[in-house]
Amino acid sequence: MVDQLLVDPRLAIDSDQVYVVGFSSGGGQALVLGCVAPEVFAGVGAVAAPALGTESSEIAVVSTTAEQAASTCVQLAGENATALETQAAFSFADASDFTVSTAVNAEMFELVYAQGLRMLDADSLDLATLPGAAPAGAGMTYADEAGVRLAQLDSTAGEGHAWPSGSGTSAGALSSVHGGGLNMSQFAAEFFATHNPRTGGWEPPTGGTDGPGDSGGEPTDTTTGGTGGGSSTTGAGSATAGTTGAPEGSSGQGDVSATGEPAASEASGCSIAAHNRMRVMMLGLLLLGLRRRGARSLSV
Repeated sequence: MVDQLLVDPRLAIDSDQVYVVGFSSGGGQALVLGCVAPEVFAGVGAVAAPALGTESSEIAVVSTTAEQAASTCVQLAGENATALETQAAFSFADASDFTVSTAVNAEMFELVYAQGLRMLDADSLDLATLPGAAPAGAGMTYADEAGVRLAQLDSTAGEGHAWPSGSGTSAGALSSVHGGGLNMSQFAAEFFATHNPRTGGWEPPTGGTDGPGDSGGEPTDTTTGGTGGGSSTTGAGSATAGTTGAPEGSSGQGDVSATGEPAASEASGCSIAAHNRMRVMMLGLLLLGLRRRGARSLSV
């Protein structure tokens, strides 16, 4: 599917700016895709995702280790393992998520990218400075000589096991989208655009209110390719990517975004849209097929 999108001249997608982000089981599949094809995916986002190599019965209490998961990732990459050296990633978990344990995801990336924590420079991150609706929590960023490669986001905003839209509006009790906390779509778009080792990164415009590390309001617009829903043996969930604040009832698992080189946008308030070099097109792909909302909610 990515190959088909890359050759579409109407999209003008830069092959060095293709990312995969997923929530719950979709996050597990994002981990798989990022390891199977690191030469394709310049960035991986795992949101409330079970660890790589975890069985469906092991999602709440992880039975694997970061070392085992890292070894599996490198094995999956095979002859393309060197592409892991230029990949960026982030891991998100909320303290009130009692459905999936994400304890080893960030450490797995650390091992894959730089043979452990001591090989990367660590810096603290206050989630309250990120875009969204009252995001809260602590995090860490890890950098090598080329810049930030990894972010670990530990939320205390109460999203639970849900996609954090940061929209400030409720998506309903049975939805897998949470209106509060971090605006995950905006964070993912800006994190990858800023910290992509394959492009040398992106500098947000000065004077804006919604750049990485700012919490001053909602973005104006991004281009949306769609959303999808899915299920897998690692548990059910939902996510939306490519929207700046998930609309009520939207869902999808395992989302791929690709950034092209369109003309400058006239939108203001969103540093991605305002930039004259790129715009993030979050193209929601169906990783595992559609499933009725009711069935998904019951399985959660």
